[in-house]
Amino acid sequence: MVTNEAARILRLPGGFGEIAPGGPADLIAIADERRAPAEALMRAKRPELVVVAGKIKLSTWPTARLHPLHVNGRGKMFVAANVSRLRRQLPFKDIRLAGRRVLE
Repeated sequence: MVTNEAARILRLPGGFGEIAPGGPADLIAIADERRAPAEALMRAKRPELVVVAGKIKLSTWPTARLHPLHVNGRGKMFVAANVSRLRRQLPFKDIRLAGRRVLE
């Protein structure tokens, strides 16, 4: 876990860098494969979980209220946005995430 040390280095106020009830809840989780945190971050191909303001925004496993998303070269994940509905509403159909094409 790199939360506390990163918050200290960035001189963030108290409560940041901690996972606790009522605290600021922006975090990501990545597969570490028994690596040191810095190495795991550098080698991560994708986040396994993204939480913003205490709400799950992206997950690699099915979670209530998330919609399936398949990103070319990244695999299947689940996101807060309904990409199928968004695709129907947009004038263009080629949606990309971090430069990679979003597949149905």
